[in-house]
Amino acid sequence: MSRCEKRCMRIGLDNPDLDGFVGGDGTYHFRVLRVTDALREAAGHFCVETYGGGDSLSDSGKVARLAVSREAYQCFGVKGYVLKKGRFGKPIPTVGIYWSLSHKEVNESVYIAVAVSDTPIGIDIERIVEKSDCLLESFARNEYDALGGESLDNFFSLWTAKEALIKKMNGSLDDMKSMMCVGFDGESVLLEYQHKIHKSRVISCSDGMVVSVCR
Repeated sequence: MSRCEKRCMRIGLDNPDLDGFVGGDGTYHFRVLRVTDALREAAGHFCVETYGGGDSLSDSGKVARLAVSREAYQCFGVKGYVLKKGRFGKPIPTVGIYWSLSHKEVNESVYIAVAVSDTPIGIDIERIVEKSDCLLESFARNEYDALGGESLDNFFSLWTAKEALIKKMNGSLDDMKSMMCVGFDGESVLLEYQHKIHKSRVISCSDGMVVSVCR
């Protein structure tokens, strides 16, 4: 291990503030966490050591990079994983590791969700808040019925599930119109898209946050 990698491990990847809510298996990992002052400081050091700077990044952007690097290490044993983006900011996999991230600002707090996998993956996070009836009508009645009926919880389950699939496919928000919820298997929303069934696992977290992971 290089001196840089050792410092990254010391200042970042073993930081207890990164623990958060975690899930996955040996082929993928995801984590949801709230950004703390200690985490901002650690992420700043990490970006200087790993990226040679990071001044142009927001605090949440720096923390996200630190969190993805930790997941790559914990799931695949890859140290010093560096995020790369392509055209339009789309994630680019390196060394066989795909990644995705999402963040949500709630009042004075910032929540981040990150995921890594050995296959394409997408993750999205939202907070369950009141929405207008017009927005609730974004999804068809039969989609709500597949989840047990129209409700705020089911709206955000559908929204994050489809957003996660969009990220997995490197698509755009317009693609959501072509996605149809056809069921729920007790853990994942089942989405029909491009003549295939995709699973987006939906997780309810603390503080009214809901996260979906699609792979």
